[in-house]
Amino acid sequence: MFHPHAVGSRAGLGVVVLLRLQVALAAEPAANSAGAQPTFTCEDVSVHEVKPAGLEWSQWVSGGAAFERRRSPSALGSIGFELTRQALAYRGFPAGPRGWLSTAELRAGPWVTVSTGTRGGAVEGGLDLKAGGVFSGAWGSWDLRLGAGYGAFARDREPLLSATVLWGVRSVRRRYSRHLACLPAAPAASVAEASVIRLFVGVRAGLDRSDARELVAGVELSPSMLLPPYSWFRFVGAEP
Repeated sequence: MFHPHAVGSRAGLGVVVLLRLQVALAAEPAANSAGAQPTFTCEDVSVHEVKPAGLEWSQWVSGGAAFERRRSPSALGSIGFELTRQALAYRGFPAGPRGWLSTAELRAGPWVTVSTGTRGGAVEGGLDLKAGGVFSGAWGSWDLRLGAGYGAFARDREPLLSATVLWGVRSVRRRYSRHLACLPAAPAASVAEASVIRLFVGVRAGLDRSDARELVAGVELSPSMLLPPYSWFRFVGAEP
Protein backbone atom coordinates (compact mmCIF):
# COMPACT_ATOMS: atom_id res chain seq x y z
CA MET A 1 0.00 0.00 0.00
CA PHE A 2 1.42 3.37 -0.95
CA HIS A 3 0.53 6.66 0.65
CA PRO A 4 1.13 10.27 -0.57
CA HIS A 5 3.46 12.29 1.69
CA ALA A 6 3.03 15.91 2.71
CA VAL A 7 6.12 18.04 2.33
CA GLY A 8 6.33 21.41 4.15
CA SER A 9 8.67 24.32 3.52
CA ARG A 10 8.94 27.96 4.36
CA ALA A 11 7.72 28.97 0.93
CA GLY A 12 4.71 26.72 0.86
CA LEU A 13 3.54 23.14 0.79
CA GLY A 14 4.33 20.19 -1.45
CA VAL A 15 2.12 17.15 -1.77
CA VAL A 16 3.72 14.08 -3.28
CA VAL A 17 1.24 12.14 -5.40
CA LEU A 18 2.10 8.76 -6.91
CA LEU A 19 0.95 8.59 -10.50
CA ARG A 20 0.59 5.67 -12.87
CA LEU A 21 -0.92 3.57 -10.13
CA GLN A 22 -2.02 1.04 -12.66
CA VAL A 23 1.64 0.34 -13.51
CA ALA A 24 2.44 -0.21 -9.84
CA LEU A 25 -0.51 -2.54 -9.34
CA ALA A 26 0.41 -4.55 -12.40
CA ALA A 27 4.02 -4.84 -11.29
CA GLU A 28 3.28 -5.67 -7.65
CA PRO A 29 2.25 -9.38 -8.09
CA ALA A 30 5.35 -10.15 -10.12
CA ALA A 31 7.57 -8.29 -7.67
CA ASN A 32 6.04 -10.03 -4.67
CA SER A 33 6.44 -13.47 -6.26
CA ALA A 34 10.13 -12.74 -6.77
CA GLY A 35 10.46 -11.56 -3.18
CA ALA A 36 11.34 -7.97 -4.21
CA GLN A 37 9.62 -4.63 -3.63
CA PRO A 38 8.26 -2.75 -6.69
CA THR A 39 10.31 0.24 -7.78
CA PHE A 40 9.33 3.56 -9.30
CA THR A 41 11.13 5.82 -11.75
CA CYS A 42 11.16 9.59 -11.86
CA GLU A 43 8.27 9.56 -14.34
CA ASP A 44 6.09 7.64 -11.86
CA VAL A 45 6.13 10.31 -9.12
CA SER A 46 4.74 13.84 -9.41
CA VAL A 47 5.17 16.51 -6.76
CA HIS A 48 2.35 19.02 -6.25
CA GLU A 49 3.61 22.32 -4.83
CA VAL A 50 1.48 24.97 -3.14
CA LYS A 51 3.37 28.23 -2.62
CA PRO A 52 1.83 31.63 -1.86
CA ALA A 53 3.10 34.35 -4.19
CA GLY A 54 5.25 37.14 -2.82
CA LEU A 55 2.48 39.65 -3.59
CA GLU A 56 -1.12 38.75 -4.41
CA TRP A 57 -3.55 41.28 -5.85
CA SER A 58 -7.29 41.36 -6.40
CA GLN A 59 -9.63 43.63 -8.29
CA TRP A 60 -13.39 43.52 -7.96
CA VAL A 61 -16.73 45.07 -8.75
CA SER A 62 -19.45 45.12 -6.13
CA GLY A 63 -23.13 45.77 -5.68
CA GLY A 64 -25.09 46.38 -2.53
CA ALA A 65 -26.94 48.94 -0.46
CA ALA A 66 -26.28 51.63 2.14
CA PHE A 67 -28.59 52.08 5.13
CA GLU A 68 -28.68 55.32 7.11
CA ARG A 69 -30.91 55.92 10.11
CA ARG A 70 -34.30 57.44 9.28
CA ARG A 71 -33.52 57.28 5.56
CA SER A 72 -34.57 54.88 2.83
CA PRO A 73 -31.87 52.42 1.60
CA SER A 74 -29.54 53.65 -1.12
CA ALA A 75 -28.22 51.49 -3.98
CA LEU A 76 -24.44 51.16 -3.99
CA GLY A 77 -21.90 50.03 -6.58
CA SER A 78 -18.10 50.13 -6.53
CA ILE A 79 -14.81 48.99 -8.02
CA GLY A 80 -11.77 48.20 -5.90
CA PHE A 81 -8.22 46.89 -5.68
CA GLU A 82 -6.07 45.29 -2.98
CA LEU A 83 -2.46 44.09 -2.71
CA THR A 84 -1.40 41.79 0.14
CA ARG A 85 1.69 39.94 1.38
CA GLN A 86 1.89 36.97 3.75
CA ALA A 87 2.69 38.15 7.27
CA LEU A 88 2.26 34.87 9.17
CA ALA A 89 1.72 31.15 8.48
CA TYR A 90 0.13 28.93 11.14
CA ARG A 91 -2.04 25.84 11.57
CA GLY A 92 -5.72 26.27 12.32
CA PHE A 93 -8.83 28.26 11.42
CA PRO A 94 -9.92 28.99 8.71
CA ALA A 95 -7.89 26.19 7.04
CA GLY A 96 -8.72 22.47 7.11
CA PRO A 97 -8.77 20.30 10.24
CA ARG A 98 -5.69 18.12 9.76
CA GLY A 99 -2.34 17.55 8.04
CA TRP A 100 -1.11 19.87 5.31
CA LEU A 101 -4.67 21.08 4.73
CA SER A 102 -4.54 22.76 8.15
CA THR A 103 -1.94 25.37 7.16
CA ALA A 104 -3.44 28.87 7.26
CA GLU A 105 -2.00 32.33 6.73
CA LEU A 106 -2.48 35.95 7.71
CA ARG A 107 -1.96 38.47 4.93
CA ALA A 108 -1.86 42.27 5.09
CA GLY A 109 -1.71 45.13 2.63
CA PRO A 110 -3.37 48.25 1.21
CA TRP A 111 -6.75 48.52 -0.49
CA VAL A 112 -8.66 51.25 -2.31
CA THR A 113 -12.20 51.51 -3.62
CA VAL A 114 -14.33 54.02 -5.50
CA SER A 115 -18.07 53.75 -5.02
CA THR A 116 -21.19 55.48 -6.26
CA GLY A 117 -24.82 55.37 -5.22
CA THR A 118 -28.10 57.20 -5.33
CA ARG A 119 -26.85 59.61 -2.62
CA GLY A 120 -23.47 60.25 -4.25
CA GLY A 121 -20.01 58.74 -4.38
CA ALA A 122 -17.11 57.96 -2.07
CA VAL A 123 -13.40 57.22 -2.23
CA GLU A 124 -11.83 55.05 0.49
CA GLY A 125 -8.55 53.31 1.22
CA GLY A 126 -6.65 51.74 4.07
CA LEU A 127 -5.36 48.47 5.52
CA ASP A 128 -6.71 44.99 4.76
CA LEU A 129 -6.06 42.06 7.16
CA LYS A 130 -6.85 38.68 5.61
CA ALA A 131 -7.01 35.16 7.11
CA GLY A 132 -7.33 32.12 4.85
CA GLY A 133 -5.98 28.70 3.99
CA VAL A 134 -2.72 28.20 2.09
CA PHE A 135 -3.98 25.17 0.14
CA SER A 136 -7.69 25.85 0.62
CA GLY A 137 -9.88 27.60 3.15
CA ALA A 138 -12.23 25.04 4.65
CA TRP A 139 -14.04 27.88 6.41
CA GLY A 140 -13.58 30.45 3.67
CA SER A 141 -11.43 33.57 3.49
CA TRP A 142 -11.99 36.30 6.11
CA ASP A 143 -11.06 39.98 5.86
CA LEU A 144 -11.08 42.95 8.19
CA ARG A 145 -10.82 46.13 6.15
CA LEU A 146 -10.06 49.39 7.98
CA GLY A 147 -9.97 52.67 6.12
CA ALA A 148 -10.63 56.36 5.68
CA GLY A 149 -11.85 58.51 2.84
CA TYR A 150 -14.29 61.11 1.66
CA GLY A 151 -17.87 60.53 0.58
CA ALA A 152 -21.53 61.40 0.48
CA PHE A 153 -24.03 60.77 3.26
CA ALA A 154 -27.74 61.61 3.19
CA ARG A 155 -27.29 65.30 3.98
CA ASP A 156 -23.71 66.20 3.02
CA ARG A 157 -20.29 65.11 1.85
CA GLU A 158 -17.50 64.81 4.41
CA PRO A 159 -14.40 62.88 5.51
CA LEU A 160 -15.17 59.44 6.89
CA LEU A 161 -13.79 56.38 8.65
CA SER A 162 -14.87 52.85 7.76
CA ALA A 163 -14.61 49.27 9.01
CA THR A 164 -15.75 46.27 6.95
CA VAL A 165 -15.87 42.51 7.54
CA LEU A 166 -15.78 40.23 4.48
CA TRP A 167 -16.22 36.48 4.01
CA GLY A 168 -16.07 34.38 0.87
CA VAL A 169 -13.88 32.42 -1.54
CA ARG A 170 -10.40 33.36 -2.75
CA SER A 171 -8.73 31.49 -5.65
CA VAL A 172 -5.03 32.01 -6.55
CA ARG A 173 -4.23 29.82 -9.56
CA ARG A 174 -0.48 30.58 -9.63
CA ARG A 175 0.02 29.11 -6.15
CA TYR A 176 -0.23 25.58 -7.55
CA SER A 177 2.42 23.81 -9.64
CA ARG A 178 3.50 20.25 -10.49
CA HIS A 179 6.83 18.72 -11.45
CA LEU A 180 8.46 15.30 -11.62
CA ALA A 181 10.17 14.19 -8.42
CA CYS A 182 13.65 14.17 -9.98
CA LEU A 183 13.34 17.76 -11.24
CA PRO A 184 13.77 20.91 -9.10
CA ALA A 185 10.69 22.71 -7.81
CA ALA A 186 9.63 25.93 -9.45
CA PRO A 187 10.09 29.05 -7.31
CA ALA A 188 7.06 30.80 -5.86
CA ALA A 189 5.53 33.42 -8.14
CA SER A 190 6.57 36.96 -7.29
CA VAL A 191 3.13 38.40 -8.15
CA ALA A 192 -0.20 36.62 -8.68
CA GLU A 193 -3.86 37.50 -9.09
CA ALA A 194 -6.33 36.33 -6.45
CA SER A 195 -9.90 36.02 -7.73
CA VAL A 196 -12.60 36.57 -5.10
CA ILE A 197 -16.29 36.12 -4.43
CA ARG A 198 -17.25 37.50 -1.02
CA LEU A 199 -19.99 39.04 1.07
CA PHE A 200 -19.34 42.21 3.01
CA VAL A 201 -20.93 44.25 5.77
CA GLY A 202 -19.44 47.46 7.11
CA VAL A 203 -19.94 50.79 8.82
CA ARG A 204 -19.06 54.29 7.59
CA ALA A 205 -18.88 57.17 10.05
CA GLY A 206 -18.60 60.84 9.06
CA LEU A 207 -16.02 62.94 10.89
CA ASP A 208 -17.73 66.35 10.57
CA ARG A 209 -21.13 65.37 12.02
CA SER A 210 -21.57 62.99 14.93
CA ASP A 211 -24.87 61.64 13.51
CA ALA A 212 -23.50 60.73 10.04
CA ARG A 213 -23.52 56.93 10.15
CA GLU A 214 -24.44 54.29 7.60
CA LEU A 215 -24.36 50.53 7.29
CA VAL A 216 -23.21 49.09 3.95
CA ALA A 217 -23.66 45.49 2.76
CA GLY A 218 -23.34 43.61 -0.52
CA VAL A 219 -21.30 41.26 -2.70
CA GLU A 220 -17.84 41.65 -4.29
CA LEU A 221 -16.78 39.68 -7.39
CA SER A 222 -13.56 39.55 -9.42
CA PRO A 223 -14.34 39.40 -13.17
CA SER A 224 -11.58 36.78 -13.55
CA MET A 225 -13.61 34.39 -11.37
CA LEU A 226 -15.97 34.00 -14.34
CA LEU A 227 -13.16 32.90 -16.69
CA PRO A 228 -11.76 29.34 -17.21
CA PRO A 229 -10.74 27.00 -15.76
CA TYR A 230 -14.11 26.01 -14.34
CA SER A 231 -14.09 23.54 -11.47
CA TRP A 232 -15.92 22.94 -8.23
CA PHE A 233 -12.60 23.00 -6.34
CA ARG A 234 -11.80 26.51 -7.55
CA PHE A 235 -15.11 27.80 -6.24
CA VAL A 236 -14.30 26.50 -2.76
CA GLY A 237 -10.85 28.13 -2.83
CA ALA A 238 -8.77 25.01 -3.65
CA GLU A 239 -6.61 23.96 -6.61
CA PRO A 240 -8.53 24.41 -9.91
